[in-house]
Amino acid sequence: YRQSLAELEAGKIPSARFKGIRVPWGIYSHRGGAVFMERIRVPAGIVSAGQLKALADAAQKYGSGRLHLTTRQDIQIHGVKIEDTAKLIQDLQAFELSPRGGGGNTVRNITACARAGLCPDEVFDVSRPAVALTEHLIKKEICYLLPRKFKIGISGCVKDCAGVLVNDLGFLAVRKDKEREKNEGFNEGFRVWAGGGMGAKSGLGKLLEEFIPTADLVYAAEAAIKVFHKYGDPKNRHHNRLRFLIEKLTFAEFARLYRAE
Repeated sequence: YRQSLAELEAGKIPSARFKGIRVPWGIYSHRGGAVFMERIRVPAGIVSAGQLKALADAAQKYGSGRLHLTTRQDIQIHGVKIEDTAKLIQDLQAFELSPRGGGGNTVRNITACARAGLCPDEVFDVSRPAVALTEHLIKKEICYLLPRKFKIGISGCVKDCAGVLVNDLGFLAVRKDKEREKNEGFNEGFRVWAGGGMGAKSGLGKLLEEFIPTADLVYAAEAAIKVFHKYGDPKNRHHNRLRFLIEKLTFAEFARLYRAE
């Protein structure tokens, strides 16, 4: 990103080409390009006191001095000058914070129940698998080359605080049996839904897996992402979320392709 920014400032690449580089880094222009916003992904919505201080310092140093919270558990810094966008990324790197995948046709921030680890009704704490899945997917090149954005939510119980049914891919914590003490870890896993979403032609996801063990979480996510990557239509931006692909293929065919992956 730093190299591309230097090329932009030197006039070696046009702003239109640079847009395709900065947007997947969660950097959007405001006020006609006079200033920019950086969207920092916060996996599962878990942010430490030290990270909050680092974000506050970055907002004071490079932006408007305020932090904005999003519905996908991201934190945004507004009013950033283009020349400071790379400096902001570098400053937050030391605190394990990054805007990578914060915008564009990417796997966006993976959300989880806000009360994960504290809720008395949860089957198990879903924050750890949500963070682990983030760390796995954020390294994958395919997650930045999708036909459209891809949203994942993970909930710890049937109250579904993370809204898994309105995500492209949703995971709901389940346990195969109730003998937790005897089978700790072996029967914990997820029910999986695919194709939910808000916005144009909103709809609920359809049941893709009745149960997968927690260890298979990354395989299920990657399989769905690969099908979307292969068969989605990047040219039809306004009709190209996963739910539209499923509608085109039929859910049975999508499920077949998913299982093949």
